[in-house]
Amino acid sequence: MRSDEPTYRSASVLLVLAVLLAGCGGTDRVAREKPEAVARAPEPVAALPAIPEADGSLEIDLAYPRPGAVRPEADSTFLFGTVGTGRATLRINGTRVPVAPNGSFLAFLPVADVYRMQAQAGGRTDTMRFRYGRTVTPNDARSLPAPRLATVISGRDTLGEASQIVAGRETPGGNRRFFFPRGARLRVDARLLGAVRVRLGDTTTAWVDAAAVRVGEPVDTTSTSTVGSVRTVSAPDYIDVRIPAGFAPFDVTAEADAVGITVFDRRAAEERVSVGGDAFLRAGRW
Repeated sequence: MRSDEPTYRSASVLLVLAVLLAGCGGTDRVAREKPEAVARAPEPVAALPAIPEADGSLEIDLAYPRPGAVRPEADSTFLFGTVGTGRATLRINGTRVPVAPNGSFLAFLPVADVYRMQAQAGGRTDTMRFRYGRTVTPNDARSLPAPRLATVISGRDTLGEASQIVAGRETPGGNRRFFFPRGARLRVDARLLGAVRVRLGDTTTAWVDAAAVRVGEPVDTTSTSTVGSVRTVSAPDYIDVRIPAGFAPFDVTAEADAVGITVFDRRAAEERVSVGGDAFLRAGRW
């Protein structure tokens, strides 16, 4: 998404696109080189390769959560890493966790203050204990003297680093709720440990990794930005819905038969677009 205008005002614009659920489903895509958010049908996915076998030294290496991580505000959470060999058996707090042929593991377990891990293979045993850092709440945040403009400069998603997506949480230890692409411009108003609080709307906030954003000058409250008029581009096997939004942060939510796109911007587009009657797109409403 490209624009010369920073986005920081708190009002929001909501466009809900009701997408027909065809047999192949649908996905949302963000165009990196164009100032538009794009929704289109999925392309075929090749079969995943087989997991290679590994039989190295037995050693528990926990990749997530990392040391000092904030205790999640949830009843269960993921733990993943490797034990060095696919021949090992692994238990975490007494629960048997499957180990892949290459020695990696992925567990989804109840949140606990301490995780005790034990791996065994060929008569050998390795143990590890993990404890979360202290629990923090938004009340522990240190407010900035004035809101400042921040730009997303890096990030990663669960499939790799090419998309450069930064996740935002509703609370410091909460679940990931927002996803901001590199270049998105955010309004930061507080810090807490290694995170900053982003003000998205009158009552909507998100917490993002401070290392993923570059905090700059104070927010200029005299500037404005506007969401442009929506356009649709149809093709035989997909339809693009283009929403010029500059660098404004946005949120995508899935409903039973619709996709909701919220653009956090100053005001709605003055022009409206009529959508519907397409094989993929049934209707649109503001």
